[in-house]
Order: sequence, then C-alpha cells, then structure tokens
Amino acid sequence: MTALAAAPPWTPPLDSADLADALAKIRQWGPYDGDAWLDDVADALDSVPPAEEEIEELGQRLRGHLMQLVSIALNGEAERRDERASSRIHRARAVREGRRTRREGAGSMAGRLPRRPGHPVRAARRYRQDRARRTRPRTGGPVRQHFWRGKRVPYITAWTSESVSQPPVIRITGRGGEGIGFPDEVPVTDRRYEALWVRSGLARGRGEPDFRRINTHRQKRAMRYDLCAVCGETVLSYGADDRTLYLLGAETPIAEGETTTAPPLHSPCAVEAIDTCPPLRRSHVVALVEYSPLWGVAGVVFDPVTLAPLPNPGPRPDDLQHVHVGDKEIRWTLASFTVHSLHGVTPVSTDELREMAERQRVIGGRQERAD
Repeated sequence: MTALAAAPPWTPPLDSADLADALAKIRQWGPYDGDAWLDDVADALDSVPPAEEEIEELGQRLRGHLMQLVSIALNGEAERRDERASSRIHRARAVREGRRTRREGAGSMAGRLPRRPGHPVRAARRYRQDRARRTRPRTGGPVRQHFWRGKRVPYITAWTSESVSQPPVIRITGRGGEGIGFPDEVPVTDRRYEALWVRSGLARGRGEPDFRRINTHRQKRAMRYDLCAVCGETVLSYGADDRTLYLLGAETPIAEGETTTAPPLHSPCAVEAIDTCPPLRRSHVVALVEYSPLWGVAGVVFDPVTLAPLPNPGPRPDDLQHVHVGDKEIRWTLASFTVHSLHGVTPVSTDELREMAERQRVIGGRQERAD
C-alpha cells in the first residue's frame, strides 16, 4: 500500500494587501457594453448637440470606452496581427491623456464634441437605473423631432444617409462554435446575443426619410430603454400605471407571450401613427402590456452548410425570422432587430386609445398632445 505524503502548505501568490487591491479592482470591473458606446457616440454626433454642462461627462465616458477597446485589442494581440493597430492604440492613449497627435489635431473625438446647449446625455447606466425605478430617465431637453412634407418622421425611421454597405457573410469558429461572421468583424459592435448584426449608419435627419425601413440601432435602443417609436422619448411612468402601450399592424388581437420588434408608444403618438400611416389605418391592434422582456432577434438565418439565406418557415417567407436567444440557430442569424415578448396583455380598442390620448397630460412640457 502506497504511503501518502503530506502536501506542502499552500503559499498565496499575493499578500493580504495585494489580494484586497485585486478584489477591489474585480468589483469595479464590468463587461464591455457595445450598445452604451454607440449611445454615447450617437449623443456626440446627434444633430441636436449635448448640453454644455454634460459635455465633460460625455467626453470622460467616451475616453473610458476608448480605453476598454484598447485593452481588448491588447489582450487579443491586435498589434501583431494588424500593423495599423499599433498607431491607433497610440492615438487612443493620447486622447485618453488629453493630448493631441499631429494626425488628430483638433479632430479627436473629445475635441469634436459640440459646445452648444440642447440635447442631454443618455447614458446606458442612467437608463438601467431609471428603468428599474420606473421613472423618467431624461433630465434635459426633448429629443429633436424631424418633419417631412408636413408629417412627423418617427424616431425609428431610417434616413437615406444612414445606408451603409454590408460586408459578405463568411463562416467563422468562435467560443460558442461555428456560425456566420464578417471578414472585418468587430465583436463589440457587430455581435450581440451571439448573433451577427447588420451594419447601420447614424445620420438621423440627414437626407430623406425612408418610411419603409427602420434604423437598426434606434430600434434596439428604443426596445432596450422603452423609448417611444414615434417621438423617441421614454414611455416609463408616462401614464397612470406602469404598463406600456403597443401598436401592431395586424388584424388579430395581441396574444399573451406574442413576440414583436415594435417598440412601445405614448397614446398620443399611437393615434398620430394610425392617422398618418396608411398600413396602420387599414389594420391595427393595440394593447397595454405589463412586462416585455428580451426574447431574441429578428433576422435572416443562413444555412450552416451552403451559407445560403433560408426563407422564413412562417406564413410570410419574406419576413425576418424571430430567433430565440437560446436557439442554436442564433449563431447563423444576421440580425436586424431586437425582439421582445409581451406579457400581461390587455387589449385596447381604437376608441379607447383615442380617449387615453385625450386624457394624457403634458409631463414636464415634453410630450405634445396629438391634437
């Protein structure tokens, strides 16, 4: 019988002070949030600039996002794989430290922030906190409204200047296994919920509105932060209770657990949408919803063997397919929109909706009545 030898006592690699310091840093760590980065970039480049008192905070957050991207690039040894990465990392560090390189001059991200009053910062952290409290997340001025030929352009509507070329879809192998990707994929912006996302520009109000298309980024933002699809303002705590209003272009009532890519609306905005949108005038259904969690994505699923787009197995093959976040097909999906499921559904007739809009009161002078 083999005798058991006593194991030497374990010696921790760090002393108590170093361990406490490491624990403090771990507690401060948070995963990279690509949507929050896009939100802050959208605020900086919006046609309505940030308020003067918010610019410094916005600049600090943008520099923080930049440093997270630098850390991701360094951990992935991007400098060895891309000769351009080294110079870009150097420029990013210069921006973080408040310096200007010769190439950047006054054109750095921090230097280009507008200096005129107007649009408030819409930070993802503030949205999540306020959403949990079910209160209004904004404290500044309203979202700028755009009009085209006398008609208000909905917040989620795409504009012609936002069209960007889409790279080809290729087969890749990642941490979750095989799936589709882009040859020049940037994981923090091109991938979310394991799905690959179509690329979309950010140029609201530039060019002409395309009422047949929806901007991918603003749809995701409206779904995530409960923003009205028409005016872009929050719908939280706008009504008499915590329920949110949904308007769908359909003939059958909204069912319990039904999935949708449509963001919520204010009741006056819903009436405006019905009165100005021909498809909604022909058929629509309305409901108050208690809870609308993330369900999945809507997009085109590609064949794992041929990489050919697959038709939607539903009644309308040309529609985007709804894919659940836990489905194995999500890694083969080129997503365009976020999908939420609707729970605690209470149907609302058109007459009841118009009465709700009439009763709606102005909150803080932000939301105009539909009449």
